[in-house]
Amino acid sequence: MKPIVGGSQEAVQLGRIISGARRAKGWSQSRLADRMRRQAEAEGFRHPLPSDESFKAMISRWENGRKVPDINYRGLLCRVLGIAPAQLGLAGD
Repeated sequence: MKPIVGGSQEAVQLGRIISGARRAKGWSQSRLADRMRRQAEAEGFRHPLPSDESFKAMISRWENGRKVPDINYRGLLCRVLGIAPAQLGLAGD
């Protein structure tokens, strides 16, 4: 499977899926960032997490299709949103 690149049509579609899953839960981007942070801490996430403002900005870039969640965040994002990686087109990760 070809990787999704930020700014591509696939990245925009991925962003719509992330945004839709977040909105379906009634969460703001800030709440999603907070939930991801809490989940990461509960799991002993080894990758350093960005500041709250940077985390929210990162989620915004994902949702707008400018960036794609890197491998360090994909599983965490799926677990927090309650969606399968395949729903994001990330089944190979």
